[in-house]
Amino acid sequence: MKSTAGSYHFAGGCQHDQLSQCLDSGNPSTPFVLEPQPNGGRVDLGAYGATEQASLSVTSRQLVLYSPVGGELWSTVHSVYWLASGGWETNDRVRLEVSRDAGQTWQTVVNAAALPYDLDHFEWDVRAVASSGRCRVRVTAVEDPAVKDESEFNFFIHHGE
Repeated sequence: MKSTAGSYHFAGGCQHDQLSQCLDSGNPSTPFVLEPQPNGGRVDLGAYGATEQASLSVTSRQLVLYSPVGGELWSTVHSVYWLASGGWETNDRVRLEVSRDAGQTWQTVVNAAALPYDLDHFEWDVRAVASSGRCRVRVTAVEDPAVKDESEFNFFIHHGE
């Protein structure tokens, strides 16, 4: 599995210029004690997760937005999903924002200005958001706004107007 911090390859180390979204993405209840340090505090997905051959986790804060990614049609209550990994502190927070113009401008999602980073999802009622076919969501670390991720493509919020 690719990791900018390094991965195990036949008894030798290897660093990559990309970071796999499968790092630290396994079931939170799965033990990860065999994974080498730094291990991110959560098991990796894949064949080497929970083993001594697991890839190394990055130590800086990372955010990956999983939903919405683009192309969806939302009209009521939907879940926004993200994964936070790396060097987060206990009281760190994330902010969710919405853009209705393909990422040109952003507004904070109601009740999502300071969510616990490890919450992993937020139930968002989009009925108060005006319809648009150019919507995107962004998740940002409140303590470090340079750490963020957003929908890769536009999605739709539509209320049948």
